[in-house]
Amino acid sequence: MPFVTPQRFITAMGKSRDMIRLTVQDLTQAQATTARDGDDGWNVVEVMCHLRDFEKIFWERAQAIDETDNPTLKGYDHEQLALLNDYANQQIDDVLADFLKTRQHFLFWLAERPDTAWDRVGTHPENGEITLLGQAVQVATHDMDHLEQIIRILKPSARR
Repeated sequence: MPFVTPQRFITAMGKSRDMIRLTVQDLTQAQATTARDGDDGWNVVEVMCHLRDFEKIFWERAQAIDETDNPTLKGYDHEQLALLNDYANQQIDDVLADFLKTRQHFLFWLAERPDTAWDRVGTHPENGEITLLGQAVQVATHDMDHLEQIIRILKPSARR
């Protein structure tokens, strides 16, 4: 059996969701908005808003790959999304709940894909061709990057 399989990344996405939930679920709004990732960096609420918004974007891209032959995937400016969606003024509990709900739906959707879907491709304007499996890999690694960022924000001794 190959090591890189759709099921492994569906499982990884579920585990990373759980780690994110466990890390932020008991934070107060003050804890989630006070510390930042550097002088100009994001706080935990803003990181969670980014995760929530990109969860929807990643799922949208996955659906396009699944439904259309080699679709052109839309690129997004994450800094612009932060301004447009007013990350700085959102509530951590609401953002976490929305992220968790979307992730659950995305996981169910991915689990229903037939084996033939995982090699389907789309083209990202900056990153080139990506398969549906590659999209799942991207979600799992994106989660880990931002989970590490959240931990650094909350635990200054974890900073590099």
